[in-house]
Amino acid sequence: VHHLRTTTMGSRRVLSTLVVVFMFSDVSGGGGFGDRLLRTFLKFAVEPLTMQEAAQAGWSPVSKVCDPEYGYSFSQGGASGPTTAHPYMMYFTKAGQVAGFGIRVWSQPTPSLVPDFWRPSPDDKGAWDLIVATRNSSMMCSGQNDTQNGPLGDVVTIGSTLPVHMTLEKAEEAGWVGGNCIKGMGIHYSYDLAAKGNLTWNINSFVPVQPMYNVASHALDAVLLMVPWATLTEPFGNFEGPFTDSLYCKNFCENTGCHFPGVSFFSTMHWMFSDTSLNTCEGAPCQL
Repeated sequence: VHHLRTTTMGSRRVLSTLVVVFMFSDVSGGGGFGDRLLRTFLKFAVEPLTMQEAAQAGWSPVSKVCDPEYGYSFSQGGASGPTTAHPYMMYFTKAGQVAGFGIRVWSQPTPSLVPDFWRPSPDDKGAWDLIVATRNSSMMCSGQNDTQNGPLGDVVTIGSTLPVHMTLEKAEEAGWVGGNCIKGMGIHYSYDLAAKGNLTWNINSFVPVQPMYNVASHALDAVLLMVPWATLTEPFGNFEGPFTDSLYCKNFCENTGCHFPGVSFFSTMHWMFSDTSLNTCEGAPCQL
């Protein structure tokens, strides 16, 4: 029996975006992960898996040249890039396969998380981008189709510094801490740069991305991207929230001491990789 670990430890427009590249070093033999890409939780948007599908769905190419790390960027905010109404983007390889996704926000990111997590936008001065890459960088600009992996790819990288793994066992070995399981999402995992394997509840060292794992299969099923402020949320925007500190702490098990001093609100955006109905949370050590 595998025991999941938890911890007991406790309208100024400044463009920002956070860069996330999750490396799954425990992947072997190809095959990839996931079979779909759904955005947000309360009202899912099915996102395109090819450049052709993106164009047909009204996405516009933003980048003029291929980025060797992320490929070509597309936006629903037009050729100039993401907007407050459409603060997200998709990335595709030169061959047209999905290569990643991300967000652009309009507040200054936590300074201690720059540049390892938040990176300045290459096409919008003053903006920062959170990018989740889902294919190896060697595929981005090669023009070759990835025929060995699934529709999403086989890697996911946060910046270029912190590995996130395909299974919750590998995540725990690497110091990620398990939290609440929420039906339709999975078990939320978190990482504190200042306390591997524990959480200090300091927003300056808290990684603003939480992977989620299926209770039954232990496989990665989704990621949550978080910003520690209020922004345009559903139904008026594309983020979820805004959540108070106590509401955001529902992502963690009870009696963990969750509290982020100095943070009034959180906004989140979920990206799902599989059938959400398969995440029942049955057997989870703690659940909402």
